[in-house]
Amino acid sequence: MRALNVLLAVAVSVLIGLAVLEGGLRLLGFGPPRTLNRFDPVAGWSKRPDAVQHKKTSEFDIEIRTNALGLRDDPMSDPAKPANTFRVMALGDSFTLGYTVDREHLFVDILERWWQAENRRVDVINAGTEGWSTDQQVAWFLDQGLAFQPDLVLLLAYENDLYWCRETQYPPNLDKPRFTPEGELEPRELADHAGRAWTDDWALTRLFTRPEPDAERFSFTPEGGSKPILKEWGAVVRPRPAFMDEAEARALGALRALTRGCEQIGARAVVVPIPSHSVVDPDYRARLGERVLGLPADRWSPEQPVETFLRLADEAGLAAFDPRATLKQAASERELYFDTDWHFNPDGNAAFARF
Repeated sequence: MRALNVLLAVAVSVLIGLAVLEGGLRLLGFGPPRTLNRFDPVAGWSKRPDAVQHKKTSEFDIEIRTNALGLRDDPMSDPAKPANTFRVMALGDSFTLGYTVDREHLFVDILERWWQAENRRVDVINAGTEGWSTDQQVAWFLDQGLAFQPDLVLLLAYENDLYWCRETQYPPNLDKPRFTPEGELEPRELADHAGRAWTDDWALTRLFTRPEPDAERFSFTPEGGSKPILKEWGAVVRPRPAFMDEAEARALGALRALTRGCEQIGARAVVVPIPSHSVVDPDYRARLGERVLGLPADRWSPEQPVETFLRLADEAGLAAFDPRATLKQAASERELYFDTDWHFNPDGNAAFARF
């Protein structure tokens, strides 16, 4: 009996210790992943309808809600456009979704409020989704976005969108679509890898079973670099890595498909690249080059992705606008990006909306 009591005492102590460790790991960010996304057979993933996500860091504390159509937007039961309304659709990634701000501070909603305050019947649809690259944004638009009958489509491109147009899978195992350089969506059935294993529900098991991205597939050591970096940084590296040729060709294909899709419904499409924090903040640029990229200043340029998207838009026959001068001027007076997180803060959203 005494041995049994000792064994039970040890077991209880171990369980208490594991519970404390579990709680500590969750506080440090190792808890079960929280996401708004679900499997999408065309885009790879899209946002769940009527979902809520609370995001809190040392820099922001926000709530993201989706409506019945899976958009971070006002309530709507169907995509039909109201009569006598000019509709704008914003396609993008986490910047457009508003990954770090409440809707009152998000440039998509700021624009809508400003236009409506001028007594314009303008409706802005936010189709931004975390993690989407340019090809996913266009694939979703052709599959679902056309039904919203937008008059104007804003494709809000960010630097890491470029590389992922080359890949058919996002780590660790999320299938995604891609376009041919000619603008055709590759005929391929996407697999649903969204099911959660039991190990995903506990911080302890996630800590020891978390899958690592394929280092050989998704990383490289650039010329003149001191260490391997993710291939998505290839968009900023000089000279341009050879694998970015295919990435840019496929991104151009996605833009060509967007052009044709907009022509079908008589909409106008405009590309607006979103500059990174490094474009407007020299100190941040220096830190990123040294600590993250391991590259000297002459071996990379944060301006390069914006210039690439402007060039690709021109080749696809799309209008494009360059916000760099406006944001650099605004950044001389106030911070536009969160320092730890690399997305716009409320001032950055307001400056981008103003542009």
